Amino acid sequence: MSHGPNIHLPPPLIYVAAFTVGLLADRFWPLPLGIPESLSSLLGSLLVAAGLGLAFWGMFTFARRRTAVFPNQPATTVVRDGPYRFSRNPMYLGLAVAYLGGAILLDLLWPLVFLPVAVLAINAFVITREERYLAREFGEEYADFRNSVRRWI
Repeated sequence: MSHGPNIHLPPPLIYVAAFTVGLLADRFWPLPLGIPESLSSLLGSLLVAAGLGLAFWGMFTFARRRTAVFPNQPATTVVRDGPYRFSRNPMYLGLAVAYLGGAILLDLLWPLVFLPVAVLAINAFVITREERYLAREFGEEYADFRNSVRRWI
C-alpha cells in the first residue's frame, strides 16, 4: 500500500516562510508598493478572499471525494471536478493569490520579491513529488488528467 507522495512539510508553510522573509526585509529596508490605500485595501482584500476561497474550494472538493487533503497521506482517486477542472493545483494557486493579495493589502514590495521563490519551491519540492506519486498510483488515469488540465492555470 502506498504512503503518499512523502511530503512532510505542509505546503502553506512555504508561503508563510517566504512572506515572513519579505516582512523581515521590509523591516530593514522598507519598500512600499506605493499603491493608494483605497485601491490597495480593495484589491488586496479581493485577492486574499479569492485566493483563500479557491484553496478551500480545492480542499472541500478533495474532502467530498474522500481523498487526502494533506500531501503526506495517500490519495484514493484522481479528482477532476470543482476547481480541478481548470487547475491541477488550485490549493497552491489559491495560496499564491492570497499571498499576492496580502502583500498588496499591506502595501509591501518585499513579500512580492519572495513570491516567485515560494512558487518555485512549491513546484520543485511539492508538486513534482505529488505528480510522480500520482503517475505511479493512477497511471493512465492521471496521465489523461495531466494532459487535459494545466498545472497552475
